[in-house]
Amino acid sequence: MNSFYFNNPMIKRVCRRAKISAFFAASLTPVWVAEGMIPDGDFEAADGAAWEQTSGGGTFVYEFPATGGNPGGCGIIDNTGGGGFGILVTDNGLELPLANLGLTAGEAYDFKLDMRIVSGANLGGLKVDFFENGALSGSTGDIFPQVIGTGATWETYSFQVTIPVGTEGLKLVPLWGAGSSVAYDNLTYDPNPIDVEAITEIPNGDFEGGGASWAQGGGENTTFAFEAADGNPNGYAVMENDGAGFGVLVANGGAIIPIGGLELEAGSAYRFSQDMRLFSGSDLGGLKVEFYRGAVLKSEVSFTQPAPIGDGSEWATYTFQVDIPLEVDGIKLVPLAGIGSRVGYDNFVVGSQAFPSPPILNAGFEDGNANWTEYQVGTTYDYPQTGGNPGRFVEMTNDGSEGSYGVIVANGDSISPKSRFGITGEGNYEFKADLKIFEGSSIGGLKIEFYGEGGADFGNTGDMFPALIGDGSTWETYTFDVFVPADVVGLKVVPLWGPGSRVGIDNIVVPGALQDGYAGWIAGFPDVGEMTGFNDDPDQDGQPNGVENHLGTDPSKASTGLSMGRVNAATGEIIFSHSINLEPVPEAANASYFWSTDMVNFYGSGEAAPDGTSITFDTNPGIPTTGLTRAIRAISTGAQVPSRVFVRLQVSPASR
Repeated sequence: MNSFYFNNPMIKRVCRRAKISAFFAASLTPVWVAEGMIPDGDFEAADGAAWEQTSGGGTFVYEFPATGGNPGGCGIIDNTGGGGFGILVTDNGLELPLANLGLTAGEAYDFKLDMRIVSGANLGGLKVDFFENGALSGSTGDIFPQVIGTGATWETYSFQVTIPVGTEGLKLVPLWGAGSSVAYDNLTYDPNPIDVEAITEIPNGDFEGGGASWAQGGGENTTFAFEAADGNPNGYAVMENDGAGFGVLVANGGAIIPIGGLELEAGSAYRFSQDMRLFSGSDLGGLKVEFYRGAVLKSEVSFTQPAPIGDGSEWATYTFQVDIPLEVDGIKLVPLAGIGSRVGYDNFVVGSQAFPSPPILNAGFEDGNANWTEYQVGTTYDYPQTGGNPGRFVEMTNDGSEGSYGVIVANGDSISPKSRFGITGEGNYEFKADLKIFEGSSIGGLKIEFYGEGGADFGNTGDMFPALIGDGSTWETYTFDVFVPADVVGLKVVPLWGPGSRVGIDNIVVPGALQDGYAGWIAGFPDVGEMTGFNDDPDQDGQPNGVENHLGTDPSKASTGLSMGRVNAATGEIIFSHSINLEPVPEAANASYFWSTDMVNFYGSGEAAPDGTSITFDTNPGIPTTGLTRAIRAISTGAQVPSRVFVRLQVSPASR
């Protein structure tokens, strides 16, 4: 049972949390005591000797005039010829030791760079690369701040940078402005560590602040606009692609967002959503999420070309299941342009409520290569629409050359918690895969990789190539017995190529997926202990396990049930909402809503109480929602409007 209470006189307005961008949270009056510690950081040498100049593709011209800076000399990267990338690197490309800079690994600092647009429309930016034992260990990625004013005047841009633990040196990298000529001056920093305020939601995720906090990438192939009206509602972003290259927006100015402030936990699955609208073309674009541990990119997942809702020409909310790998502590949120299309974007929301996730996403390859990461030498991949067991499958063709191989890694090459696989401790477990030889004589196989806390490598099973069933030319299910060592906390599942052959792989089955329905679902939550019954409530949040499945929430962790939205005391109309599982188990698929005025006697939708009071529930009210959320309208349809109403959601095995 899940209930909540409305008492009209006591209703209080809940104000939306004010939005902040940690990218622009620096003090307005810092004391800069470190100027001069970055070689030629003020560009007064006017010769560029201290600056490595690197570009790739496109047309770039580098200049270092003695005048026109802020004040004095400055550096200029001219990309008005368009295309490619162009950067400057401090100390002629050499690593700057942290000890020489007076900085400490594990702390956050304010870096600043003066910039102005000489010509064109796009501002430059900054990247910081991190080094350990002389090797690149991570990076902030490209950070392009929002332009101040028109960008034509010298302005100081602030970059808050957290230096990962273990870092011994830095490279500071001013970035080009795509298709523009940009001037740079006074690269400096404050050596006093700062406290970075937690980012609790996507900064300017509804674009009411225009393009603030959104970095842009795509060069000459994609143009960007930020409209103030006609979004969903009001402000929104537009990416228009000419049919080539790519186009991206990156939240938080391109900087990594720690998952802690977003209330996300590594090893859990969440729903991310964004509103999109197709203005022209046929490709809606999509979303990419990058996963980081410190400044090191660990893996990423892309959701491209989602099926349009309707014809795509109206604003709609598109939701994506995102599994946070075990070993990460930060993410980047990257909306993707629709190739050859003009697409609008609005309302980026990261759901903080974890929900059950399959152990392997797209285990039957019905979505092609989605959630599978490919690695190969001498191997090609295809995902035919038919011919699998049944439907789609992955086809690996290996040329048999020396040193050749081919593997695909489940869940975007991320580490998934062992509990999701139904693995409770050390022991032997069965994994299965359907395999078939189309050409050649070698069958494919499977490998399981083991990981400990923090992503520590605990070894693997080695390449497991099974004995053929028959001649291998028909689809057969092969079983792999896997011993899981103690202290393993996560796994990777890795299907393998058939040496010198063309093989098909389909339907990867892991131990936790051997049970269907409610029993299989609850088995994925070992933390519930013995409280596995449909009506048990192990987390004591008032929502039994059956209700948790219907809502798409974790039965072992307390979560919100029904949430009040809007109340009209005069008409007796109430709007409330709750999360929803798009694929509940059959036992929990159907739910009913009941109402009461006294928490003793409950009535169904449209059923009248003895005093004539009646409440009708409209489960399709046409109210826009964000993410996987269902809005419900409760309307007083009786002889009188009650002064208070209790609402209950009920899911029971009896409704199967």
